[in-house]
Amino acid sequence: MPAAGAAAMSPATISAVLILGDDAYLVSEALAKALSGIDPLSVEELNGAEDGDRVLSALESTSLFGGRRAVVVRSVDESGADLPRRLAAYLKDPNPDCLLILTSAKPLAALAEAVRKAGHVVEAAKGRRQDVFMWLRDKSRERGLRLTGDAPNALLESVGEERMALAQALEELSLALGPNANVTREAVARQFRGRTQSNAFAFLDAVTTGQTGTALVAMRQLVDHGEAPQALLGMLTRQLRLMIEVGNGPPAKVAKALGLHPFRAEKLVKFAAGYSPPALALAFREVADADRRLKAGEESDELALERAVIAVSGLRRPVGATSGRATGLR
Repeated sequence: MPAAGAAAMSPATISAVLILGDDAYLVSEALAKALSGIDPLSVEELNGAEDGDRVLSALESTSLFGGRRAVVVRSVDESGADLPRRLAAYLKDPNPDCLLILTSAKPLAALAEAVRKAGHVVEAAKGRRQDVFMWLRDKSRERGLRLTGDAPNALLESVGEERMALAQALEELSLALGPNANVTREAVARQFRGRTQSNAFAFLDAVTTGQTGTALVAMRQLVDHGEAPQALLGMLTRQLRLMIEVGNGPPAKVAKALGLHPFRAEKLVKFAAGYSPPALALAFREVADADRRLKAGEESDELALERAVIAVSGLRRPVGATSGRATGLR
């Protein structure tokens, strides 16, 4: 919930936004809203592992393109105590030409209080099952759909409780049924019959396009149907290695050089464009580290794979970014 008095602050005047929660869809939605009106070329992305000096230096920089800048620091709760403390101190006298956007899966009381004084805190937690139902009905109405009877339960049974997967399912139902349609349990069953037979290509595509929720649902479905987590991790490793090799393309050259089908080459180039080169290298290291933990028995196979999926999809640039935009992974 926004802090008291925050409603009087316009997006152009606030200095900070803290997106607090663990729901990937809600975090993504809140981030896009916070960045509304800011030129994508004036957005710099960092993560909680960054050195504090690097973050503060970014906050004091000016835009090369004019207008306001934004610095996004993801997973600030993973940085230890130093960075949140320094950011809270910075917010006592923030740079008026820069918007600081933070994401955190855990409550950070002192930092949250500092953010409220300079902007607002947005809740993005998964919440209870009832919260998911309420969200599902609201999103259905936005798309001109009316969920009737047991349709909400049928949707959750078909695609899971991740909001990203549910949003995608609603979009699909909207296209299939048309405007102002009533969605029944039978309609859901027809639309998503056999959907649990998720294939590995859909899983890989979801991971490398930043669809965290969809990727996790596909992962669990594959594992439930007998696919070994280590095998899926190996597929993801190969996908990332190919994305590193294809670089910026062009697809025709990539297809010839790597012996890939042109359609596959085009998709890989598109996927690779969603990451800065350092972010893609870091994604590869995340998967390699997950493989090490899995083989060493430090984590269960499924947990190691799940952590790798979240890390890789989270490193992708937000929707709307271009290959030339600044990122904090340099």
